[in-house]
Amino acid sequence: MSSGTVKSRRTLVLFGFALVILAFAVALLFGAIIFQEGNPFPVVQALARIELGGADVARISGPAVKYIQKVGPEEPLSEHLSGCGWAFRERLGAAIFYDRDGSTLTAEARMLTRRYVVYELDREPCSHE
Repeated sequence: MSSGTVKSRRTLVLFGFALVILAFAVALLFGAIIFQEGNPFPVVQALARIELGGADVARISGPAVKYIQKVGPEEPLSEHLSGCGWAFRERLGAAIFYDRDGSTLTAEARMLTRRYVVYELDREPCSHE
């Protein structure tokens, strides 16, 4: 083998090793944040709809009914739910209550990061019972 081939192969191996070390460091430092909602890919997709698609609130796909929005008042969630017939009733701490036809929908708010909040609803909001 020529010395150029050996050097390029060595450079490629070192670059790959550096990427593995970097990925390990990111997972170690940010793993708790990345995986706190389970599979991170649905969260990333919802964040892309907010940041790139201009949505105010986005559904996180999965078996649980979760929405995400930027930190602030829950008006974007309330506006989305009003399209399904739910009316804001009150907020008590992290719990937000909505009413429709004598039924109550509960949304539990929790911080995902300092920039985003996740709402977990107790049922599918747009299905009519």
